[in-house]
Amino acid sequence: MRHHLFPSMFFLLGALALLAGCQPVTPSPVAHDQSQAAAVIKVANADDAVAVYAQTGTTFVDITSPRGIGSAQVQFTPAQAAGPIQLRFYLKGLEQALLDNGDMQLEIGISSHPPYLVSQTVITSNGARSLDKDDALRADVTLASAEGAPATIPLHSGQIAITLPATLIDARRPVLSLRWVDFYR
Repeated sequence: MRHHLFPSMFFLLGALALLAGCQPVTPSPVAHDQSQAAAVIKVANADDAVAVYAQTGTTFVDITSPRGIGSAQVQFTPAQAAGPIQLRFYLKGLEQALLDNGDMQLEIGISSHPPYLVSQTVITSNGARSLDKDDALRADVTLASAEGAPATIPLHSGQIAITLPATLIDARRPVLSLRWVDFYR
């Protein structure tokens, strides 16, 4: 009797799975704000935190890293990938940030002394090249002090904001791998 029930159970389970796959799907409510959609975030170090949210049409990625060295991967929703994205590093300095979309890497560094020069390099299968200030692949990098005073490195409060070039993340490449190193780790 055991031999006859076993195949029947597989048939019944298979039929239920098929029926479940044919059930009508109720669409999710339409999100009026991108902040309702959730990005998928993977962080390498348990101490690091990455938060993604939208505000006034821009997707913000807040990164805190007590050790100053870390990595994460963010998979943006289609709505987030379609609009402006700004990374905000809450670090004391940024020796290096490597932003990888799978097709190209954007490497950014900020000098630790005034005038806090920003260097940017794009790396593709064709090699590496430095980006000048007018290059379309260049990110906008700013230092922002929480107190409203001019920001200086080491940054004790505030953030290092990097607005990504529009071509770095899009519907074809919605995943961004991040690696960062703080001068003052």
